[in-house]
Amino acid sequence: MRLGRRGIMGLGLAAGAAGLLGQGDRPAMAAAPLQGAQAPGFYRIRVSEIEVTLVNDGVATRPLAEGFVRNAPLADVQKTLAAAFQPTETPGLSS
Repeated sequence: MRLGRRGIMGLGLAAGAAGLLGQGDRPAMAAAPLQGAQAPGFYRIRVSEIEVTLVNDGVATRPLAEGFVRNAPLADVQKTLAAAFQPTETPGLSS
């Protein structure tokens, strides 16, 4: 049997729908316990009945050069950084 483009797309849709069937209101299989504590690089906040954890994996610095922002001159970029109280020679970048 030879499958054409539409047949392959139909199989993909059918497989996706089959994966969703039967899920219902089933809760997550492994719920993590609430930590309630802070640690470096993590920020936890409680939202209703769940605890949300934000992970910060660090900051990298690099010299600010022409072309750092493609469509803006270096002087405009430095002016904007200064207005936001950010370093104008080595801005921090999320790594």
